Amino acid sequence: MRVVHSGILVSSLEHAREFFENLLGLTCSGKYTVPGDLMNELFGLKRSYNVRIYDIGDQKIEVFISPRDENQKEGSREGSGEVSSEQNGKSPDSIDQNPTVSHLCIGVNDRESLIERARDQGFRVYERDREGKPNLVFIYDRDGNPFEIMEDK
Repeated sequence: MRVVHSGILVSSLEHAREFFENLLGLTCSGKYTVPGDLMNELFGLKRSYNVRIYDIGDQKIEVFISPRDENQKEGSREGSGEVSSEQNGKSPDSIDQNPTVSHLCIGVNDRESLIERARDQGFRVYERDREGKPNLVFIYDRDGNPFEIMEDK
């Protein structure tokens, strides 16, 4: 058994690009739109969503871009969701988070370099020392989605 892909919701294409492309260095390998009727049947969401695919090895991350309005089409600002000026002006440490244990764990070759880049780019980084184990590290994207970062061996 293996994980084939994970899905995550972000508020804008800009946020997806900042995190997955600029910070993690991934390339979008595909994009498509899931129609509103299917989104409703699967997830109880009544709008169509544009999706970007990012490959990590043989696994994929499906990034669902929250739509601005029901008339949104592919290419009209690429499905970016509206972020209030209040949210846009918040520091990365003040991201509103919904209580959740859902997260994606990413293994990287140079965790310290990624942590430094994340901080330089203004992403929230959480680190906690653990006795007898590597420290626990989470990086939060602009929408507050948590990504656990482990050093690949």
